[in-house]
Order: sequence, then C-alpha cells, then structure tokens
Amino acid sequence: MSTTIQLLQHANDLLAANPIPNPPPKAPPGTEKQAGEIMAYVKWGTLFLIVIGGLCGVGALIGGKVLGHHKSASVGVGILIVAVLAAILWTAWFGFISGFTG
Repeated sequence: MSTTIQLLQHANDLLAANPIPNPPPKAPPGTEKQAGEIMAYVKWGTLFLIVIGGLCGVGALIGGKVLGHHKSASVGVGILIVAVLAAILWTAWFGFISGFTG
C-alpha cells in the first residue's frame, strides 16, 4: 500500500513540474470555411426539425382533444416531450462543441 501511494505522489510531482500541454484546437488549413458551413447547416437543420416536431405534437394534441380521439392526444404529448428533450440535448451539445472548439 505504501508503495502505491509513493508512486502516485511521484506521478503527481512529475505532472506538477511538467504539465501536459493543452493547445487550443486548430482546423486544418483551408477547411475553416467548409467546417463553418457544415456546422451552420447542422444547427439550422436540427433547429428546424425540433420546431417542426413541436408543431406536429401541438397539432396532434389539439386535434385529439377537439375530435375526442384520446390516443392522438397522448401521442401529441409524447411528441412534445421528445421535442423538448431534443431542444435540451441540442443546447447541451452546442454548448459542449462550442466549449471544446473555442
């Protein structure tokens, strides 16, 4: 047990003396424009699908309530829940990618 603790302390001392470099991310030369366009298309497409899903969920919910078709109303609620979860995941993913790539 003592040897393990000594090894860990030695490794910690080495890392403190020589920290691992952490350079910022850098796109390969000539790909900045294409990568930016692809990211923009992905963001718009995802946002579009989330909004369309939410509108379909609202339509199914309202249609099911108005026409008395409770199965459609419950499917609409499910679609709305998925759309909200997708929006949360999209926001988290975008924050993660933005934080990772700078």
